[in-house]
Amino acid sequence: NELYVERLINGVVSNGADAVTVNLRCVAAEICETPATVTIPAGQSRAYINVGGLELGSTQIEASAAGMDSIYINVETVAPTLRLQSVPASLKAGQKANSIYVSAEVPGAYWSTSQYPSDPLTITFTSSVPSIGNVTDTVTWNANTGSSTYATFTAVAPGTTQITASSPGFTPATSASITVNP
Repeated sequence: NELYVERLINGVVSNGADAVTVNLRCVAAEICETPATVTIPAGQSRAYINVGGLELGSTQIEASAAGMDSIYINVETVAPTLRLQSVPASLKAGQKANSIYVSAEVPGAYWSTSQYPSDPLTITFTSSVPSIGNVTDTVTWNANTGSSTYATFTAVAPGTTQITASSPGFTPATSASITVNP
């Protein structure tokens, strides 16, 4: 929802009396996707658009409406970064932390931490030293949601370990050290 089309009348943002249908397309359809049309409702000045990144690269989005010249905006699809959330700094052997999850950060986006997958994703978790602490193998990140479902970290024996979360197309995330106490 970072992109919107806006109605201008004589160069001034305006809430027009009639609805306006705007046609949209990504010039390089393999790089991004948009809805075919969006409507600015009567009495409103703008309508927001979801843009989906498909492949890494740069392209333009074209917007056109009846009686108007087409306009273009440059867009770039970049690799998002996973962000680990709710990872404990320490636990006692035998304890569990069962609310670890991931979200995404998209460098350069206006709302860089409010990015959602358009299709369900599988997130893989690993522990650097499973004999000290292990973690759920995989969780799902449902489409159009802000974060994944929860993974569980189980403290096994004294020492330190780290958790890494990964998924194809994302830069992986590795936690700070987790200390398991006796």
